[in-house]
Amino acid sequence: MTCAGESNQEASAPTNLLSIKVNTRIGTWNIRTLYEVGKAAQVAKGLQEATKAMIAWEPVTPRLMSARFNSKRRKITIIQCYAPLNAAEEQEKDEFYAALQSMIHRAPRRDIKVVMGDLNVKVGEDNTNK
Repeated sequence: MTCAGESNQEASAPTNLLSIKVNTRIGTWNIRTLYEVGKAAQVAKGLQEATKAMIAWEPVTPRLMSARFNSKRRKITIIQCYAPLNAAEEQEKDEFYAALQSMIHRAPRRDIKVVMGDLNVKVGEDNTNK
Protein backbone atom coordinates (compact mmCIF):
# COMPACT_ATOMS: atom_id res chain seq x y z
CA MET A 1 0.00 0.00 0.00
CA THR A 2 1.31 3.46 -0.86
CA CYS A 3 0.36 7.03 -0.03
CA ALA A 4 -1.32 9.22 -2.60
CA GLY A 5 1.23 10.29 -5.19
CA GLU A 6 3.81 7.71 -4.08
CA SER A 7 4.93 4.87 -6.35
CA ASN A 8 5.65 1.32 -5.18
CA GLN A 9 9.35 1.94 -5.87
CA GLU A 10 9.34 5.06 -3.67
CA ALA A 11 7.49 3.26 -0.89
CA SER A 12 9.97 0.38 -0.81
CA ALA A 13 13.19 2.40 -1.17
CA PRO A 14 15.41 2.36 1.93
CA THR A 15 16.14 5.68 3.59
CA ASN A 16 18.76 6.98 5.99
CA LEU A 17 16.97 8.85 8.74
CA LEU A 18 20.10 10.20 10.39
CA SER A 19 23.21 11.15 8.48
CA ILE A 20 26.33 13.20 9.14
CA LYS A 21 25.61 15.03 5.89
CA VAL A 22 22.19 16.27 7.02
CA ASN A 23 21.44 18.56 9.96
CA THR A 24 18.95 17.07 12.41
CA ARG A 25 17.41 19.29 15.06
CA ILE A 26 15.57 17.89 18.05
CA GLY A 27 13.99 20.32 20.48
CA THR A 28 12.56 20.01 23.95
CA TRP A 29 11.47 22.69 26.33
CA ASN A 30 11.54 22.82 30.08
CA ILE A 31 8.75 25.10 31.26
CA ARG A 32 10.97 26.71 33.92
CA THR A 33 13.57 27.79 31.37
CA LEU A 34 10.91 29.62 29.36
CA TYR A 35 11.10 32.42 31.93
CA GLU A 36 14.50 33.40 30.51
CA VAL A 37 14.51 36.45 28.25
CA GLY A 38 13.70 35.61 24.63
CA LYS A 39 12.88 31.92 25.20
CA ALA A 40 9.10 32.31 24.88
CA ALA A 41 9.60 34.18 21.58
CA GLN A 42 11.72 31.28 20.27
CA VAL A 43 8.98 28.79 21.14
CA ALA A 44 6.32 30.99 19.52
CA LYS A 45 8.38 31.18 16.30
CA GLY A 46 8.87 27.40 16.32
CA LEU A 47 5.14 26.85 16.79
CA GLN A 48 4.34 29.16 13.88
CA GLU A 49 6.69 27.17 11.64
CA ALA A 50 5.16 23.89 12.84
CA THR A 51 1.66 25.20 12.13
CA LYS A 52 2.66 26.03 8.55
CA ALA A 53 4.10 22.52 8.09
CA MET A 54 1.08 20.74 9.60
CA ILE A 55 -0.89 18.73 7.05
CA ALA A 56 -3.55 17.26 9.33
CA TRP A 57 -4.35 16.44 12.94
CA GLU A 58 -6.77 14.00 14.47
CA PRO A 59 -7.94 13.82 18.08
CA VAL A 60 -8.80 10.13 18.52
CA THR A 61 -9.65 9.88 22.22
CA PRO A 62 -9.03 12.12 25.21
CA ARG A 63 -5.77 10.13 25.60
CA LEU A 64 -4.61 9.93 21.95
CA MET A 65 -4.06 12.33 19.07
CA SER A 66 -1.94 12.42 15.95
CA ALA A 67 -0.56 15.16 13.75
CA ARG A 68 1.10 14.89 10.34
CA PHE A 69 3.74 17.34 9.15
CA ASN A 70 5.63 18.11 5.94
CA SER A 71 9.40 18.12 6.21
CA LYS A 72 12.18 18.57 3.65
CA ARG A 73 12.59 14.90 2.78
CA ARG A 74 9.65 12.96 4.25
CA LYS A 75 6.41 13.47 6.06
CA ILE A 76 6.32 12.97 9.83
CA THR A 77 3.46 11.52 11.87
CA ILE A 78 3.54 12.34 15.58
CA ILE A 79 1.32 10.38 17.93
CA GLN A 80 0.85 11.99 21.34
CA CYS A 81 -0.50 9.73 24.07
CA TYR A 82 -1.30 9.63 27.76
CA ALA A 83 -1.57 6.01 28.93
CA PRO A 84 -3.88 4.90 31.74
CA LEU A 85 -2.25 4.24 35.10
CA ASN A 86 -1.46 0.70 36.23
CA ALA A 87 -4.33 0.97 38.71
CA ALA A 88 -6.82 1.47 35.85
CA GLU A 89 -9.19 -1.29 34.75
CA GLU A 90 -7.68 -3.87 32.40
CA GLN A 91 -10.35 -3.13 29.78
CA GLU A 92 -9.43 0.58 29.75
CA LYS A 93 -5.73 -0.27 29.28
CA ASP A 94 -6.50 -2.81 26.55
CA GLU A 95 -8.68 -0.30 24.68
CA PHE A 96 -5.97 2.36 24.93
CA TYR A 97 -3.22 0.12 23.56
CA ALA A 98 -5.51 -1.23 20.82
CA ALA A 99 -6.30 2.33 19.73
CA LEU A 100 -2.59 3.26 19.84
CA GLN A 101 -1.65 0.21 17.74
CA SER A 102 -4.40 1.08 15.26
CA MET A 103 -3.07 4.64 14.93
CA ILE A 104 0.46 3.37 14.28
CA HIS A 105 -0.81 1.01 11.57
CA ARG A 106 -2.97 3.73 9.95
CA ALA A 107 -0.03 6.13 9.62
CA PRO A 108 1.39 6.11 6.08
CA ARG A 109 4.13 3.53 5.71
CA ARG A 110 6.81 5.94 4.46
CA ASP A 111 6.23 8.53 7.19
CA ILE A 112 8.66 8.92 10.03
CA LYS A 113 6.58 7.93 13.05
CA VAL A 114 7.16 9.43 16.49
CA VAL A 115 5.22 8.11 19.49
CA MET A 116 5.57 10.36 22.50
CA GLY A 117 3.82 11.20 25.70
CA ASP A 118 3.32 9.81 29.17
CA LEU A 119 3.28 6.03 28.84
CA ASN A 120 3.29 5.52 32.65
CA VAL A 121 6.17 3.08 32.39
CA LYS A 122 7.90 1.66 35.43
CA VAL A 123 11.48 0.50 35.04
CA GLY A 124 13.25 -2.09 37.15
CA GLU A 125 12.89 -5.62 38.38
CA ASP A 126 10.20 -5.20 41.04
CA ASN A 127 7.42 -2.68 40.42
CA THR A 128 4.78 -4.08 42.73
CA ASN A 129 2.82 -1.43 44.64
CA LYS A 130 4.95 1.41 43.26
